[in-house]
Amino acid sequence: MMLPNMNNSLRKRPYTAVVCSESMLEVGPDTDRESWEMQFESLPNVERVTPELCQPIRKYLSSLSSVDTYSISMAYYLFTGRKGLWVFYGDRGFGLVCWHPNVEGRILVFLPGGLDTGIIHQIMDCMPPPPKGAQLSRVLPEWSDALRRECGLRPCKEEILDWIFPCHLIDVKEVAGLQGGQFSSVRLWVNRAKRYGVQYMPFSSKLHGSSCADVTLSWAKNRNDSSLNLEDYCSPHLYLLKLSGTQELSLEGLAYHIEGHLKGYAIWEKSAGKIKIANCFGGVVDPGIKGLMDFSVYALCQTLARQGVDFVNLGGSETHGLDQFKRKFQPSTSYQLCSMEISSI
Repeated sequence: MMLPNMNNSLRKRPYTAVVCSESMLEVGPDTDRESWEMQFESLPNVERVTPELCQPIRKYLSSLSSVDTYSISMAYYLFTGRKGLWVFYGDRGFGLVCWHPNVEGRILVFLPGGLDTGIIHQIMDCMPPPPKGAQLSRVLPEWSDALRRECGLRPCKEEILDWIFPCHLIDVKEVAGLQGGQFSSVRLWVNRAKRYGVQYMPFSSKLHGSSCADVTLSWAKNRNDSSLNLEDYCSPHLYLLKLSGTQELSLEGLAYHIEGHLKGYAIWEKSAGKIKIANCFGGVVDPGIKGLMDFSVYALCQTLARQGVDFVNLGGSETHGLDQFKRKFQPSTSYQLCSMEISSI
């Protein structure tokens, strides 16, 4: 393992371009994932993320700060990289590389330590061409010019991942109070949910995991998007439930009950910075309980307000409808991300 002890910064393995021989780059569009992974992992600068490696990376990420709090979250990378996740060590830092969770054969690259054009050049020099190409993901707007000028990257239209629409941070105390005319719509729906007798309690993977999986399956069956099958809807949420049982990640959440029956859940992770922010990774509620989705965010904020958390990052959205729902909670800050095609790999 390359990262046995972490101090104030991540131990960096020296970048060695000379090892990237032509034989390592013989990967075409028809190469399967297993072959690509074997060639990628043969590079001395690459290491697959294992449970043993998670903790030192998580410790390092927690020492960073970013307006995009998901980009410094180990849980986020494990969730997004659930089909395969690697560290690429450069001469000054590192990048995280994973399979796209929704597009077979496509690679996502992340720069958790901030803009680093050197890492991008090193990845472009060494990484075998993925079958469906590669993109730099969660790119902040202020990075774009340097990446275009110094690396030749070009923006690509994001059509799948959850930064099609902006990421929104909401004020925990404001949403917990629901005072003022700006929250009139949320109050209406929260009150409707309360009439069902909704109760909530801390989420426990052991106590609620099985029931949450059942709720997720029921929720997915009620979706009417013909472009996705049942597995497409369920698998991300089921994987999130699996991660919630990983003690080292410190994921927390709420379980929502009506008359003793579980009707939904929400899962989040608190940041380690001076400004306390929780990343809300998601959850599912019974669509038959009117107002329960609004109530879930309200209850989440009430819980986090008591714990001294300042803001919740609701993340971005894949659809206009979900973005509009998040905007109901009057975001204090919003920021847009983009993707850039790494076309020369």
